[in-house]
Amino acid sequence: MGSAPQSKHINLQLGWPTPCLCERQGLLEGAETALAESADIGSVLSYGPHQGYAPLREEIAAWLYDVYQPLAGTISADRIMISGGASQNLANITLKFADPVYTRRIFMGEPTYFLACPIFEDCGFKGKLRGIPETLDTGLDLRYLESALRTEEDEAAARCMAAGQSDEPVLKTGPTYPYIYKYLIYVNPTFSNPSGKTLSIDVRRRLVKIARRYDALLVSDDVYDFLSWPEDPAKDDSAVAKAPPRLIDIERELDDYSKFGNTVSIGSLSKIVGPGVRVGWAESTPAFADALANVGSSNSGGAPSHLASTLVSHMLQTNRLQTHIGRVLVPTYRRRYYEMMGAIKDLLVPLGFAIEVKTTAADSSSLGTAGGYFTYLRLPEDLPVAKALAAVALKQYNLRVAFGHMFIVSGDEGSLKRAEAQGGFAFCIRLCWAWHEEMELREGLRRLADAVIIPLLISMLFARTAINVIRSSTSRRFSSAVTMSSKQEWLVILPDKPGMLSERMKVRPQHLEGVKSLESKFWLLGGATLDEPIKEGEGPKINGSVMLGQADTKEEILEQLRQDVYMKNGVWDESKIQIMPFRSAIRSAL
Repeated sequence: MGSAPQSKHINLQLGWPTPCLCERQGLLEGAETALAESADIGSVLSYGPHQGYAPLREEIAAWLYDVYQPLAGTISADRIMISGGASQNLANITLKFADPVYTRRIFMGEPTYFLACPIFEDCGFKGKLRGIPETLDTGLDLRYLESALRTEEDEAAARCMAAGQSDEPVLKTGPTYPYIYKYLIYVNPTFSNPSGKTLSIDVRRRLVKIARRYDALLVSDDVYDFLSWPEDPAKDDSAVAKAPPRLIDIERELDDYSKFGNTVSIGSLSKIVGPGVRVGWAESTPAFADALANVGSSNSGGAPSHLASTLVSHMLQTNRLQTHIGRVLVPTYRRRYYEMMGAIKDLLVPLGFAIEVKTTAADSSSLGTAGGYFTYLRLPEDLPVAKALAAVALKQYNLRVAFGHMFIVSGDEGSLKRAEAQGGFAFCIRLCWAWHEEMELREGLRRLADAVIIPLLISMLFARTAINVIRSSTSRRFSSAVTMSSKQEWLVILPDKPGMLSERMKVRPQHLEGVKSLESKFWLLGGATLDEPIKEGEGPKINGSVMLGQADTKEEILEQLRQDVYMKNGVWDESKIQIMPFRSAIRSAL
């Protein structure tokens, strides 16, 4: 138990593909073709057309149709606009179709992809971001969303009436901005980052209708749709469900499809070719794609990533990219997924962790299908918020994990309150299998188990209502709460002052399994003995007063004890006080 701080760094937060999985050979072949002497070099190295390299738009349209097989029919190239990736898409969409004064809010699925927040804020929406809570059954709380939208509409109408002004765009007017939406709604419908959830088809349909009703633009981040496999290791790759319809596919099926629509899908090759390629796309109505292509930076510099677009176009044309996904990425991520799930069940579930990513009957579109980059875990009830665990894991175990507070919607006080409430996502962590190999994934989860077992044992063995906790007027080093700190924990036994663990404190089956059964005598805890072995469902009794302190040295603990009134009054005999490193005592006892 306990990994050396100098051991190799493991990063289960990083949402990047392992470099060896990037499609180098396909890019090399594309470069040789695009830059050959016989090639039209002007079409490759000159400024690209605003909407992007035409052959790539054709290839992406055909590829997306093969992947999604939308009921609305084929996807035309005039619906596609080439970008410098999904992040650039978010910025340009907000710049072109939202007005920081007129556009009331940007709503974001919560927990959210945290790096989307500064993109929206850079576009003038700081303080105007609001979260849409996730639910276990539907994926998004659409009742909450509709209620918030109604409130915003009422408040906007009242403001306009009070000011004697019409409700229309203020900063972005004229032909440069052909349409400005009242709201943007940012969602990650399939294998969501961070929660890994997939919205059911019913929820997707309802979401599109809400967007139409309130003049909102649904910005759908669809970057993980191409990476899926069966949850069951025994099943063949072909057993995976077809990718669920995107929000734009659903909108195309509806009547009265407007010129600019209410949905846009953003995609990227960062997760399937390599982040450095910086090629992505947006798909929406032809009018929307054309307007987006004429954002100021493209008017000046042409389509972004134009040279890289020619390389990727060759990969799609030769089926190189599709083969890479099917023969390299999916099998590799599938193996890593099974390794991570197995390690979680072996090492973390016995300690009380729960896997949050679950499919339900209401989510039959993804039933039995896994995919994307992430899984999402809820911490044991006995632990504090996940950022405390993450800090200990990083400092003491050289392990980095993404914690719940990272995924709060920036500037939304309600998002923070929901995160920290009982059962909130502040008590969750996100783990990624894309960066590390299988052995490193298991080692990382072993370190995570080590990081959590000490505070879990503290919670399990010492009920906060029963410990005699010292708090001097000058120090708060002692705490009966579950402890997450970089300082060393010290166990203090004060004899001749009997104490007992709370009768309400019960030992759970998973705890017994997780620490390989805390049975027999716990005699190494400074001579304090159990009256009888710990058994499931029972609360053990300890002779003596047991305390937990945090300090850099043993002498520092003793000095704090000397300041206590009981010590000064001679109630405790200093020579009989026993102080020892808590971790060492636990290791020996186990």
